[in-house]
Amino acid sequence: MPEPRSVSREVARRFLALRHLLAPPRALPADPASVERVMERLGSIQFDPIGIAGRNHDLVLHARVAGYRPAWADDLLYVQRRFFEAHNKALQLLPLAELPYYRLAWQRSATRHARRTWADHGAYAEHIMARITAEGPLAGSDFEQEPAIDWYWRPTSRTRAILEALWEAGRLGLARRDGNRRTYDLAERLYPPELLSIEVPEQDQLRHKLLSRYRAHGLLGWGGRYELWLGIDEVDGDGHHERAPVRRRLLDELLAGEQLRPVAVDGVRGLRYVLPEELPVLDQAAAEVEAGRERHGVASWRPSTRSSGTATSWPPCTTSTTSGRSMSRPPDGAGVTTSCRSSSAIGSWAASSRASSDSQAP
Repeated sequence: MPEPRSVSREVARRFLALRHLLAPPRALPADPASVERVMERLGSIQFDPIGIAGRNHDLVLHARVAGYRPAWADDLLYVQRRFFEAHNKALQLLPLAELPYYRLAWQRSATRHARRTWADHGAYAEHIMARITAEGPLAGSDFEQEPAIDWYWRPTSRTRAILEALWEAGRLGLARRDGNRRTYDLAERLYPPELLSIEVPEQDQLRHKLLSRYRAHGLLGWGGRYELWLGIDEVDGDGHHERAPVRRRLLDELLAGEQLRPVAVDGVRGLRYVLPEELPVLDQAAAEVEAGRERHGVASWRPSTRSSGTATSWPPCTTSTTSGRSMSRPPDGAGVTTSCRSSSAIGSWAASSRASSDSQAP
């Protein structure tokens, strides 16, 4: 592991404001492309369809994009399909180009429902699949009334529960949302077949999931709340989860491959970690803090989040085989490792998708 880089608390604070595109706030242009710019930086955005003061992902984007409109994210989700919804710690928006690296959640849900849900409701699940196959996208209200069954948090309509189970298992995808009303369609009709055909080894998926947490947070350490690390574990045949040893091994692999770099923050216990392409942002933060101290003549000067201008431009991520050969298209089988850190993770497919949808824009 490289020698940890030491920074002050002031530099760490400034770094977080810069790398989260919050210095200054709402500095990205008022354009739907800025939504993708945020996704390229963070790699995932927690999704919440319930809007109290606003839906969570809309609040995240509004803080970074001038003149942000919720319709922009909805268009990227349900029309252009550059993003998709999946569980990665919580329900999140993720780059569709990285779908092969998040299919583990589908696979594990399919196994869990095969043991439990389908034993009692398998015939009804096939009835739902048959109707959607024949009729196209359907919502729960398009089916006959069904009695409530025990579900995760409380008894709920059997139709809603089984639609949700089929979505969790990757057999269905979300065609759209109208408020809280979800309309489902077959996954193969929503997502490109070339992405659905890719099989990434479980360990590579787990490593990518762990890297995604460091992409999203910035200066994240080893510890933290349990919810931070949900899904980064191994499950044995009895359904038991092994967590901390798996996460430690994966973190060591990311450090050995220099996909993460250690940082020591003065007065903060334990090491923190950043991505290699974040190091110039750390340099920028240190330079701004030092310039502020010289300008104001105080040792404890704290920079304003409005005091700087442009954000650092980061390169797209790459995918490589075990032979080390860089690839600009989706991997095609076992032996694949990833250093993906942006929504252009599977480069040529994402580029061609963007060109295709742009050519169809009115």
